[in-house]
Amino acid sequence: MNLRGFSCWLCFSFLVSSSLCGCFSVSVKAKPVVMAPDLKEIQPPPAPVVGTTTRQQVEALYRDFRVDSGVPELYWARMSRSDSKEFCPGCSQRKWQTVNMVATFDSNQVVQWVRIFSDVTLPAAVASMVQQGQMPSLKFSSPVTINAVRYPWTSDERYLRDDQMPVTVVLEPLTLTVSATRPGRWVPPRSARLVTVVAPRANAGTISVEYLGFERPHSGKVYRIDLWFKSKNDLAPSIHFETTFAEALILARWMAPPPTAQ
Repeated sequence: MNLRGFSCWLCFSFLVSSSLCGCFSVSVKAKPVVMAPDLKEIQPPPAPVVGTTTRQQVEALYRDFRVDSGVPELYWARMSRSDSKEFCPGCSQRKWQTVNMVATFDSNQVVQWVRIFSDVTLPAAVASMVQQGQMPSLKFSSPVTINAVRYPWTSDERYLRDDQMPVTVVLEPLTLTVSATRPGRWVPPRSARLVTVVAPRANAGTISVEYLGFERPHSGKVYRIDLWFKSKNDLAPSIHFETTFAEALILARWMAPPPTAQ
């Protein structure tokens, strides 16, 4: 086979494999950018330096990305960041992920510690901060209530009816209680009924929380939570709902192991 014939064979093989396996794509590193509030791609703000960067400088650098974490002593910023591009025949696009920057300050208002992590590792990062005393654990003088909206709350398409059903999550030291309305099986939404699941925090019960997932917001400043249960219940193997970021972190703090004794 001559060089021209080999080139034609290679091109034909690529077209066939692409048609059979979908669009062939390659990811390559690209100049890092973040998405500004006006949806423009801008250079990422520099990471704060412990013992050097002041609170005033952090607030100036991250003012467009600050969010309410519900923990006043933490400065929390969230942004969509891209460090790579994905190329396929006829197209190219950036790959995005949500990045969190968390910092605290000493008595002189200089950065005392800082963490930067993606939403993929957010639950683990929160657990680590609680254990190390960098984030306060929940205080239970009374049950903590999280009000949310289902979006949708189960992956079973038979239940994807009204995505505005209210969901109430009540946290106590050892239990999580989920109350929500659910359409009856194969029936219109108007026949919805109230159902409740009580999930023990420890693994001693028949139901326990297995995973807490954070996803990029679907709209505005609303955040999606995924809770997976280890055994069947009256709701579903998992429930999904949207709430504020501060309330999402409350749930993450509830799931975190207690602080390590100093």
